[in-house]
Amino acid sequence: MHYPNKLLDIETGRQFKQLTIFEDPNLHQILNTAIDKILTLRKSENDKYAIEFPKELADRIPKKVRENTSRELTGSEVRTLTAIVSLAQKKQNELKLYNEIDRAYLSFTLSEFFNECGIKKNKSGKFNPKDKKNFIDSLLGLHYREFLIPVPKMDKNGKERISIDIRRLVEIHNIDLGNLEDNFREKDHLYKITIDSSFFNFERKQNTYFELPSDLNKRLRKVTVGRQNIGVELFIKCLHQSYQLSKNTGKSVVEYTYEKLEEIMRLYRYKAIGQHGRITPTIIKAFTTAQKLGLIESWEESRSKWGGKKYILYLNT
Repeated sequence: MHYPNKLLDIETGRQFKQLTIFEDPNLHQILNTAIDKILTLRKSENDKYAIEFPKELADRIPKKVRENTSRELTGSEVRTLTAIVSLAQKKQNELKLYNEIDRAYLSFTLSEFFNECGIKKNKSGKFNPKDKKNFIDSLLGLHYREFLIPVPKMDKNGKERISIDIRRLVEIHNIDLGNLEDNFREKDHLYKITIDSSFFNFERKQNTYFELPSDLNKRLRKVTVGRQNIGVELFIKCLHQSYQLSKNTGKSVVEYTYEKLEEIMRLYRYKAIGQHGRITPTIIKAFTTAQKLGLIESWEESRSKWGGKKYILYLNT
């Protein structure tokens, strides 16, 4: 499948890297309005509403405000985003585009969704109940989450600048259970959603997407056990991105500094909660997973010319 670079940047919290958003005079007003909205929704409707702040902005927001308004992505939500991208491309001819709001309408059955999430079926052909609940919760979690999305806009001088929109990536509008209210057949449960334009780019513009296996979630399920780890999930997507670039340039290795891995795998969250000891095992788990998926042959730890820690990954060719 064609996976959008813009969406991966949002997942890894890098959507505003190298952008001058802090120069936007409306930044504080935009953030304050969004925070007030989430606080109101959590108080009056549902405490699941939240915003996902990129680290650069999160560091500038008071801790108490962050705790009351924000929630980070989970590993299963990362897989859910992969599933929705796959569904959107398989159903490309059925999508209804609403360019004026940068969204598209998409519908799918629960069976289709579970299949794209890579859920295993038992001997009787039914999806694992625990996994079903996990991914339904993840889909709902995305419905209640707003993200900071970079949007090009023209200023008063006619110059294009990057501004911020705060909106949902996924919004559930209706769940059709079929003819009967007590209908439990997943193939009859139709989810009707809209997705942000970050999910699709059917114009195939150069450097806007990279290739991911259409069955990536199934492959991950086969080589990993236990709860999905967001660091591992994000690393595998980023490695596919780097893998494609390396293939195009004829390189057989990919190098990551420790700081780069900390960024793309969101490992800084372990530091924030005083669990530094989980960082290295998570990195090793990510590399082992990549090896099991056949992306790399081996890896080694080394030092950069400035003395910092780095990792060299030898790609399968």
